[in-house]
Amino acid sequence: MYLSLDIGEKNTGIAFSDESMTIANPKKVVKTARLKKELQDLFDASNYTGVVIGHSTDFSGKDNEIMGKVYSVKTAIEKMLKNTDTEIHLHQEMYTTRQASRDGSGRDDEAAAIILQSFLDTKKFKNNKI
Repeated sequence: MYLSLDIGEKNTGIAFSDESMTIANPKKVVKTARLKKELQDLFDASNYTGVVIGHSTDFSGKDNEIMGKVYSVKTAIEKMLKNTDTEIHLHQEMYTTRQASRDGSGRDDEAAAIILQSFLDTKKFKNNKI
C-alpha cells in the first residue's frame, strides 16, 4: 500500500492506495504543523510499500516555494523509515488542489489522491511497457 502527501503551508492532504496498489483514495487533511506526528502514528500503525510526495514546480520546472517544506518533510520521513524497505518518491504535481474540485477549492486529501493516482498509473504504464 502507498501513502501520498500533498504538502501545503497550512494543511497537508493524505491519501492511500488500495491493497492492489491500483486505486488512490483520499483519507484526511491535517495541519502541516502537526504532520510529522501524524506520519509517525501512520507509520507505527501500518507498513507501506512507498510514500509519494507531491513535487511542486513552476512551468519552467523550477521548484516552487513550498518545496523547502517538502524537502524537510521528506528528510524527516527518511529518518522515520530508515530501517525499512519503504520507498520514498517525489512525484510531479501541478494545480492538483484546483484539479480536486470543479470550483477551484478542492480538499487537500483529494489532491493527494490525484498525485498518488498519477504515480500509480505511471508506475503501471512503465511496468507494462513492451
